[in-house]
Amino acid sequence: GISWERGLWMHRAFGAASLVCMLLHILSYWVRFAQLDCFPYDAFHLQQYYPVNGPKGNLPLYDNFTIGLMVLVGYPALLVMSVGPLLRGKSWELFRFSHYLFLVLIPAVLLHGSSAWHFMLGGIAFWLVDVGIRYACVITPAVELIAMRPHSAECGFVELEMSGAAMEPGQFAWLNIPAISLWEWHPFSISSAPEDGKIRMCIKNMGNGTWTQRLYEVARSQKASGRAQIDVQLDGPHGHGIDLQ
Repeated sequence: GISWERGLWMHRAFGAASLVCMLLHILSYWVRFAQLDCFPYDAFHLQQYYPVNGPKGNLPLYDNFTIGLMVLVGYPALLVMSVGPLLRGKSWELFRFSHYLFLVLIPAVLLHGSSAWHFMLGGIAFWLVDVGIRYACVITPAVELIAMRPHSAECGFVELEMSGAAMEPGQFAWLNIPAISLWEWHPFSISSAPEDGKIRMCIKNMGNGTWTQRLYEVARSQKASGRAQIDVQLDGPHGHGIDLQ
């Protein structure tokens, strides 16, 4: 088996290849528009003269609405997905959620190309299955926060103990704490052994303005006020364990 993080290079490679193919497809039609004397009008307008046989007519034909649809959806998708990786280090959440533009792009492509479903159906099916499994694992069973302990060593870190258990040593899980952010999920290593019967994470405070700094402040306020424990959501454990034998 291939772990999630080791397979990311394939995701990036196929994504880049798809963007190149989209760009070549667009440019080839721009050449065709120029041959038919309807460039740059057809390249940027929602109502096209294309397809025409012979001299360009007096009015746009507009007999294929999916061309205008792809101008409206495809051009922004190409731009956002090309620039997105440059923002990954500065704004991870913006980079991540820009990917959801595909929820508009893929239906548009299926309408635009009558045979597109032949090569897209497999990927769509796998994505739906993956999302369904992840959603089910997150909400059932609910994760219970057993303890949250702030420590002042090493500029501060938080020790979390939650219900559940890692299957193998060395695994990680994605953690979401709605009290800090509804949308941010962060991966952390699981520091407990499978025999412990619970999941433990030790999360270091990485400085001002970070999610981990907010977690540290929440943990300190919880300890000082004695309020009830906060809700947590966990996606995992993931990854191959470490063979210690």
